[in-house]
Amino acid sequence: MKRCSTRHKLLFAVALILGLFSGALQALAQDAPILTMEKAVSMALEHNQDLGLAGNSVKSAKISLKQDKDDFLPSLSASSSWSTTADRKESTQDDTYQSLSGALSTNVNLFNGYADQASLEKSQYSLSAEQNTQSRTVQSVIYQTMAAYFQAYTDKESIGVAENNLDENTRQLEEIQAFFNAGSRPITDLYQQQAETSSAQLTLLTAQRDYSVSRIKLMEAIGMPATANFEVTAPNLSQEVLTETVDMPTMLNSAFSQRPDILARVESISSAQAQIRESKAGFWPSLDLFGEVGTNYSSLQNNSFEDQFWDESMDARVGLSLAIPIFDRNITKNNVAKARISLNNTELQLEKLKRQVEAEIGQAVADYETAAKKVQVTRDRLQYAAQAMESSYQRYSVGASTLTELTQARTTYVEAQYGRIEADVNLRVQALALAFYTGTLDASAFASEEE
Repeated sequence: MKRCSTRHKLLFAVALILGLFSGALQALAQDAPILTMEKAVSMALEHNQDLGLAGNSVKSAKISLKQDKDDFLPSLSASSSWSTTADRKESTQDDTYQSLSGALSTNVNLFNGYADQASLEKSQYSLSAEQNTQSRTVQSVIYQTMAAYFQAYTDKESIGVAENNLDENTRQLEEIQAFFNAGSRPITDLYQQQAETSSAQLTLLTAQRDYSVSRIKLMEAIGMPATANFEVTAPNLSQEVLTETVDMPTMLNSAFSQRPDILARVESISSAQAQIRESKAGFWPSLDLFGEVGTNYSSLQNNSFEDQFWDESMDARVGLSLAIPIFDRNITKNNVAKARISLNNTELQLEKLKRQVEAEIGQAVADYETAAKKVQVTRDRLQYAAQAMESSYQRYSVGASTLTELTQARTTYVEAQYGRIEADVNLRVQALALAFYTGTLDASAFASEEE
């Protein structure tokens, strides 16, 4: 009997400590600001580091494109030189004089084997590929943020279930304590219920921990510090994204025609083809038009600086420069070969991506269909579990069943509540996944801003 009393005190102490800790977490949660799903997505689009990197890649591609356009412009340069000379040919005395020259020259390429045109096309395709990659990154950030928000919302709802379960166990403990004091229930029922109440406390604590972790992961998806304090709220889940049937061939066609990462690979193939044409330009001769205006001044002359530099010494020339490749140590040939390999690699990457998309959509379709069926199953299970628990409670109250049977019925009911929450949210998550894998993801289709 003494051993049972010690166990009773230990369980009571554990329950008291967990209750105080749970109360502290609830107090902190009440002061935290509310973060809606729409606000979370908006913050992610502003702060996510992957989006920043994608944006920088687009900026870099724009600079490369501008440079290739500027390559069609003539070059213009100015040069000048000044020197002092000491001449001792006829005298032991230094005969020092100064000279100054200046020139302004320009050069424009007339033909270089179409390398400039090919380089410009390559940059245009590369920019388009980077922009599509950026669009896919936006979709990825939205998907990851919304999925993390759904998980945080699910975990928060699980806290509510755990709290209700704890309240029910606490009430049940009080009733059994009263029955035991009246001598109508054995001490084993009291100890068993004390253990169940402590277990409910632990379940609540675990649910609160899971919610804290899911909020940290949500902050990671957004790109914000994990120390941010906030509470998620129930999103206005749209029914328009849910459908009874999904057609995989249609979704595959949609993905192949509009998924930004696939479009980026297609643009990369065009860029690689332009790279081959640019490399082949080394086989062609190049023709440049050049012009130069120059002048000079020397202190040996008797005329003034103005007369020499701006009038007498001024000269100009214009001409054509033709360069014909004869042997470049196979540099051009090897560059063309490497460009062809790069093109083949890009084509293989596109083919690999298409196979990946087929697998992703196939799994997403199967997951969505299963999730849709689970919704009704979990609703039915919850209804039956509630009826079974109520029946078990009535039977236990009149002594027609054991506490073990009642505990089992309550456990089944709590599990059914968890299952119902997870099934409802998971259906939206799978619809979100379908939209992401087909490349049609639109955050506003899943939830609208609350008024």
